[in-house]
This record gives sequence, C-alpha cells and structure tokens, in this order.
Amino acid sequence: MSTSSPRSPFLNVREAAAHLRVCDKTVYRMIGRGEMPAVRIGGSIRIDKRELQQYVYESCGSRGGEAA
Repeated sequence: MSTSSPRSPFLNVREAAAHLRVCDKTVYRMIGRGEMPAVRIGGSIRIDKRELQQYVYESCGSRGGEAA
C-alpha cells in the first residue's frame, strides 16, 4: 500500500526509487550524501515531487544530456 496519495506533493523513499528505477538503498545513499533533497516528517523521509524532478533535470544537464 502506498503511503502517499496521488495528490500528495511528496513521495516516500520507495516511490522515489521506483520513479528513478533504482533500489531504495540508492535513494537513501543519495539523501545521506546531500545529493537529493529530502525532509524528515515524523520518523519518515519524504521527497518533494517537484524537487525530485528538478534533481533529475539538473543531473541530466550536468552530464551533457545523457540519461541519469
């Protein structure tokens, strides 16, 4: 069961990982290194959908348009 509704501006780690097609552990590492913006709400980590899209856009741009 998903913890965020379709209208929620936030994704949990699993949803962000699915969006990026990486494993959850990769998302945790990226957050830990400060590469991916995230917030802690209560005991849960949430990623703003718009910030995730911006992160992907900037990552692709820094690689000369290659896929991230």
